[in-house]
Amino acid sequence: MGFIVYPEGGEVKRHAHLPVKREICGTSEVIMVREGLCEISIYSETRELAATRVLAAGDIAIIVSGGHGFRMLEDTVLLEVKQGPYAGTQDKEHF
Repeated sequence: MGFIVYPEGGEVKRHAHLPVKREICGTSEVIMVREGLCEISIYSETRELAATRVLAAGDIAIIVSGGHGFRMLEDTVLLEVKQGPYAGTQDKEHF
């Protein structure tokens, strides 16, 4: 997920993506703040707090490993993108 800016007259040549078999372990996630303000806390693989940041509209967080949590500082709309298939709560460990 991302924004790509092209100049006037720019082009993305026509293409198709080839079927590539991928094996994925874990769940990566992309969060974009659409509206509002929130605080994200990022945790290491050993569940230690690594960083806390405030995210505002337009900010994007890419979460590849470790843990994370959010605290809404005002009414907030988040766009969440992660690979599936959706496993319900079976893929989460609260700590």
